[in-house]
Amino acid sequence: MLEELEELECLCKGPTHLLSLPNLKTLEVCDCNRLRHMFSPSLARNLLQLEELVIGRCGELEQIFIEDDAEYNQTLSKDRLWWPLLFPNLSRIDITSCHKLKSMFPVSITHLLSLQNLTTLRLQSCPMLTHLFSSTTLVRNLLQLESIDIEDCGELEQIIVEDHTENDHVKLGLFPNLSSISVKRCGKIETLFPVIIARSGFQKLRTLIIEESFQLEELFGHKDEADMTSDREMVLPRLDRLTLKQLASLVKFCPVGYHFIFPSLSWLVVKGCPKITTRFSVDQNRSVHTEAQAPQTAKEDVDMELSSLKTTRNIECWDFDSLRKRLPPYIGK
Repeated sequence: MLEELEELECLCKGPTHLLSLPNLKTLEVCDCNRLRHMFSPSLARNLLQLEELVIGRCGELEQIFIEDDAEYNQTLSKDRLWWPLLFPNLSRIDITSCHKLKSMFPVSITHLLSLQNLTTLRLQSCPMLTHLFSSTTLVRNLLQLESIDIEDCGELEQIIVEDHTENDHVKLGLFPNLSSISVKRCGKIETLFPVIIARSGFQKLRTLIIEESFQLEELFGHKDEADMTSDREMVLPRLDRLTLKQLASLVKFCPVGYHFIFPSLSWLVVKGCPKITTRFSVDQNRSVHTEAQAPQTAKEDVDMELSSLKTTRNIECWDFDSLRKRLPPYIGK
């Protein structure tokens, strides 16, 4: 553990082969207020057994990885195939109160990162962080990720930076083991994930909690609604807890025309979401359905819709029996 080292500016200065830590499993760095970055690729290659990375209260930290690494560039120019994948055993990342942190995984080094055993990712009070994952390529490596917990990241705009040149098929099958997502007090995020991910991803997701993110308009979105897939029925088979609280701009759970089904949902809280147009309902097989409503024009349709929405804009149900009593019946199309 490195703690309260006020003069520490970098973890390693000079040739990294002089630093050998082949068996290091846990690295904690706290209250090192002159530290600006954690790792260069050259340093990270010496930490192949690292399992836990904990960083707290490093006020000047701007990057986890520095991209300008002369030693790495020199080695790569000689032998591109020699460089090992970084952090293959890392299972936990916990970063708290790093107020200048801007980047987690820069796109220039995503091809070097394995993260194949990462299970827990927690970020708290990193107000300058604008995104979590810089590419879908990196996310495809996160086969064991179980938990994402993000709080008080005021500049966060995206969890995954969308590359609009990518085909949607590269987003299929992401997050196969993710069971919990919690996003709280992230004021600039407008959409959580592309809706295409839900077609075959999130199959083990059990808990989804979104609170106090005032610019969030949609949980699952689409970059071009004119080019949406024809397969618009999405099933999250294990989701049993959904909480949406104090989301002043939330309009839709998903794009209009999409239909989400939650066969296992028993806990549903929707509170402080005055603009939501998504309708929740329950069928005779105990599945909860949610669909974003298209804009209505006829007055009777508007009156009917407003009446329906009154029942879904303020929901607090903690078991299925209360859900069944509270929600209207699902009417199939």
